[in-house]
Amino acid sequence: MDKPDDKSEAVSQKIQFHFIKSSFFRVIGIDGVLGGITPRGDINATLFSERLPIPDVIEHDLDENGMLSKKARVVSKKGVVRETEATLVLNSVAARDIGQWLIRKADELDKLFDDAEIQVESDEYNLQQGS
Repeated sequence: MDKPDDKSEAVSQKIQFHFIKSSFFRVIGIDGVLGGITPRGDINATLFSERLPIPDVIEHDLDENGMLSKKARVVSKKGVVRETEATLVLNSVAARDIGQWLIRKADELDKLFDDAEIQVESDEYNLQQGS
């Protein structure tokens, strides 16, 4: 009796993940996070973006022709607005995985900027040297 070929008996061990955007999908610019531990033992992370306040009212003077003239009055909040964009609720495993992924991406980005800075300095040097 022939021995079966080990390669022919190997079963493919693959899985495909398909990404589908939900109807709530959007791109969010994030400046910070605020949160803590939930009563159920998850991590609650509210993501926010920062911006200056948008005026509630801007009042303009009108000139003799009824055209806008100088700004007369602005009614707006003082300070900085932290607009909460979304809240993530995740377990410790997901938080660590995401944290490690973010650190790797930040390191890659830093390396890109470091390489670009070296390239710019190199180009400036070449321009100054006339080569």
